Amino acid sequence: MLRRSVPLCTVLTAAGLLACSDSPTDSGPRVALTPAAADVQVGRTVSLSASVFELTDSTVTWASDCGDLQANGRSAIFTAPWAPQSCTATVTSVENPTLSATAELTVVPVPAADNLLAPAGFDTDASPFEMYVTQPPRVEWAPEDARGSTTSGSMRMTHAFGGNGGIMIALEYCFTPEAGAEYRAGGNFRFENANPQTTVIVAADVYSDGCENRMDFLGQLSLDGDSTDWTPDTFTFTAPEGSTRPIRISVGIWKQAGNNVDTSALVDDLFLMLID
Repeated sequence: MLRRSVPLCTVLTAAGLLACSDSPTDSGPRVALTPAAADVQVGRTVSLSASVFELTDSTVTWASDCGDLQANGRSAIFTAPWAPQSCTATVTSVENPTLSATAELTVVPVPAADNLLAPAGFDTDASPFEMYVTQPPRVEWAPEDARGSTTSGSMRMTHAFGGNGGIMIALEYCFTPEAGAEYRAGGNFRFENANPQTTVIVAADVYSDGCENRMDFLGQLSLDGDSTDWTPDTFTFTAPEGSTRPIRISVGIWKQAGNNVDTSALVDDLFLMLID
């Protein structure tokens, strides 16, 4: 028997706006997931709802390939990871595991309005960071962009001192925090020459006297240099209670003592945001 498709229409507003689509009048047993696709900001959540049709048992199982998925029956809350990427959430029928539905969830970067480092893209320069240039070319603008944009770029850091270990700071940014507030910082990083004896460092420290004298370490991310792929990473830190002393965000490369290989890494899409 042939099945005929007829338009199905849903009233969207009291004014009578309709959304219509062609669907079969008899679809048979199936599972659906709403929304089927969504953009989600890093660290934010989206609600997912599963529907089960023409099955005796309406229970389902949930899974996701990234982020965090907390399910309760046919509803779930997806929390996006702290790095832009593509995630998939899947719901599957318990009665008939061959029936499933997926939601394509695109995790998008921290919006400029929430990024205390904005633009930090980097479109043409290191703004809002200050660059260390006492040993050129420690840091310079590069046209390569972490997400492939032809209108943006990144910053290239270079640790070219043969056999000189320790951290070479390339970029710094100083800001006044909210006392006791929690922050998250991160970005995208790529080594141009893989070397397990090197690490990209992004650190947060409490300073005094206009960010001149370091007082206390708050936290950092450390990304090992054994890959040349763009890699996102983040870390969180908490500003001291009862104090608004400045906090300095430092970006640089650590190189193991005795490592005589010139090392360079690209940094892009850096962000610093206040966690709600």
